[in-house]
Amino acid sequence: CLETARSTTGSVLTFGGSVIDWSSKRQLTVALSTCEAEYMAVAAAMQSIFWFQSLLGEIGFTEESDASAASALDSARPHRLPSTRSLLHTATPHLFNDNRSALALAAHTVHHSRTKHIHIKYHFVREAVAAQKVHLDWCSTRDQLADVLTKALPTVLYTWIRDVLVYARDS
Repeated sequence: CLETARSTTGSVLTFGGSVIDWSSKRQLTVALSTCEAEYMAVAAAMQSIFWFQSLLGEIGFTEESDASAASALDSARPHRLPSTRSLLHTATPHLFNDNRSALALAAHTVHHSRTKHIHIKYHFVREAVAAQKVHLDWCSTRDQLADVLTKALPTVLYTWIRDVLVYARDS
């Protein structure tokens, strides 16, 4: 924003190929670099992912990997009453970002002199990546779906993103 010098964070959360949450919000503080603004956006998107995982748990879904789900099915006994909980077979979520510097910052614990200004509260991203709770992946700026929430786009790109977000697809 030219008036406040604050960046806008945009995120789109999909599940099963459909959009289930989105956000477009002005960042609360001024970012001193593009890397910092993108890193703050990654942290906000990661919070949405973790919130959704928590919500699924609260409404009765139990997350299991494919291997543990297969062994649970093998050990099921027909004389037992069915469980009131549902199994949710998931893979580690992928979070896409188009800023290589922000991705590198999340992947490495080394503090560089150019990133020491980034507030420590955003470094939970590093912990989540290290614990493999989420995979951070690069995508080209041309393919960044959240850009529709953060900036004016050419009509062709806007229409393409709109169509990708509106029509369900394979995740």
